[in-house]
Amino acid sequence: MSLATLDMTSDDQITILLVEDDRIAAQLVMHLLRIGLPDHTLITVASLQETLTELDSNPTIDVVLLDLNLPDSAGLETFQSVYAHRSQTPIAILSGDSDEAIAVEAVRRGAQDYLVKSRFDENHLSRAIRFALERAHRQHIEQEVVAAERVQQLLYPSTAPDVAGYDIAGAAFAAEHVSGDYFDFIPMSNGRLGIIVGDVSGHGLGPSLKMAETRAYLHALTYETASTKGKLTNVDLADVLTRTNELLLTSQTWQFVSLFFLSLDPSSGTYTYASAGHDGWHLKADGSPTGLESTGPILGVINDADFANTEPVTLAEGEMLLLATDGFVEAMNAKHELFGKDRLIDVLTSDPTATSEAMLNNLWQSAREFSGGAPQTDDMTGVVIRRLSVS
Repeated sequence: MSLATLDMTSDDQITILLVEDDRIAAQLVMHLLRIGLPDHTLITVASLQETLTELDSNPTIDVVLLDLNLPDSAGLETFQSVYAHRSQTPIAILSGDSDEAIAVEAVRRGAQDYLVKSRFDENHLSRAIRFALERAHRQHIEQEVVAAERVQQLLYPSTAPDVAGYDIAGAAFAAEHVSGDYFDFIPMSNGRLGIIVGDVSGHGLGPSLKMAETRAYLHALTYETASTKGKLTNVDLADVLTRTNELLLTSQTWQFVSLFFLSLDPSSGTYTYASAGHDGWHLKADGSPTGLESTGPILGVINDADFANTEPVTLAEGEMLLLATDGFVEAMNAKHELFGKDRLIDVLTSDPTATSEAMLNNLWQSAREFSGGAPQTDDMTGVVIRRLSVS
């Protein structure tokens, strides 16, 4: 039975390693297990060395019932030796009355539970074993999620691009440990910069995996398209989205992806974009917004979907672009009112001297304050591109 696939309602047999040198105590545990946990396989050993040998040779052991006082080890040293040997296997301590304080300390150091020998029956024993398995299973999942979070952070750009005459920043604020949102910067030749913001439906571990898959397709196809056309300045954004859509349709998952892919030419102050069901905003120097509408459907749903590139648009000095996921505008307060586009624009334009990074942080904080401290229900991700005024 694997902890990664443990189903606490299943009828699979649990393999238990009983570590007990007292023959009468061991027989009592065997008897109680037959009554309270009939679907089990029991292995018994009577020393620390036998325990470590069995753990080395038997990967099927699901839980260890551990007496702390053995012929070749005593107290916390016994627990520490077993835990260090195979920490992923849950351990429940079998302690005497005088060892209860030590058993509690063992739990603090990583044991899943403890039982005082003179105080448990078949129900307490079976519950302790199932609790140890379930708790270890949850800890295993949490560790995997934390690991996934670390990996995902490596997929985001580590720094914002340094482009003369522009202030550019991106940020992702996840609703859970990992996010289905995505932002990226792809340097192109002749100083052009590819900028991407995407949103996988849902949030959490599943969408984060879809996000990583989408990112891989976009990077590979961007460079492949460029190589066939001679250089990265000639990347066909719409073609990249078309082929990404085709690849996502082969994944056989329910998630879809909205995505905005923009190419900025800093030297001319112009940009073009192709979008898959994802809008953006172009804010004039006076704060008035112009919507950047999608040029194609969301990715991963429609076969033979068509995407289009826009004509070049000028980003004048003092103007900015916002590419953001819908977590911001759809943040809701206790009255079921949405944060909305107007509040979003107001926050962005409230302090013209703020940096792009500060604007994104202010936007997230304003959306969270608007929600009145309620749990964040969706990921919030954005990129701000400001063309600086030349004094």
